[in-house]
Amino acid sequence: MKVTLTENQELNRVQLRFSAKPREQVRDGLKAAGWRWSRSSRCWYKCRSEEVLGYARTLASGQPEAIEDYGLRAMTDVDSQWERQCEEATGEIL
Repeated sequence: MKVTLTENQELNRVQLRFSAKPREQVRDGLKAAGWRWSRSSRCWYKCRSEEVLGYARTLASGQPEAIEDYGLRAMTDVDSQWERQCEEATGEIL
């Protein structure tokens, strides 16, 4: 699964966009870490800080330790039926 990082300086936010809907455990982990979902922007966002920006950069780079640090280990699992279907449809490892 790809994660795209955007620094929205106008709103002083860090935004994360996932290439597909994250699993429930991932969404719960983001919520627990203070991230919020924006329906209008279709992204997860949090007020900008160096810590938040560092985490978002690590997550966007695909480093598993960022996922584990925030309890998002489930994002690295590729054993769910939904992820396998997406992988088959796109040819991309999620």
